[in-house]
Amino acid sequence: MTTLIGLFVGLFALLITSAYTDLAHGKIYDRVTYPAIAIGLTLNFLIGGIAGPGNFNLIAAVLGFLLGLLGLGVFYVSGAMGGGDVKLAAAIGAFIGYRYLLWALFYSSLVGGIMALALVIWKGRLLDSLRGSFRFLITLRTPLSGTSEEPLTIPFGLALVLGTYWCWFMRLNDPEFFPFLPAA
Repeated sequence: MTTLIGLFVGLFALLITSAYTDLAHGKIYDRVTYPAIAIGLTLNFLIGGIAGPGNFNLIAAVLGFLLGLLGLGVFYVSGAMGGGDVKLAAAIGAFIGYRYLLWALFYSSLVGGIMALALVIWKGRLLDSLRGSFRFLITLRTPLSGTSEEPLTIPFGLALVLGTYWCWFMRLNDPEFFPFLPAA
């Protein structure tokens, strides 16, 4: 039980640090994500062994790491996302496993979409952004930098952090994810 508490404390330290650095410096640093990946994998191994019951074991953590790395890596390769965001998703997956990372990515996508929509409305570029998004969905490539306008970006690391918190709060009554409280 104390190792699971340590896992959640480590996860929250990762999330708070990443949110701060993404907002303050526009980066999520390797010196934060790499140790977090190692800590998440190690704690999951200590909790459930290699393939123990439930979500917290080494196999679930490795699959979560790979899902974060490969799932968001597609967006990095296409130029739509930074490498720090990808490594943050991989680190979150190493902490919470693949099943809950899927939920965290879902909620993060909602948060990121709301942030992006608010930004394009605020900047008065809604129609141009909708055209660019449609073009990206068709080609999976970001537009060439032939326009005079600066591209609009959001701190997706912050969206990952908020989406992971959202997932955590939505799963409080799931005894497999959060066994501290009795199931409702």
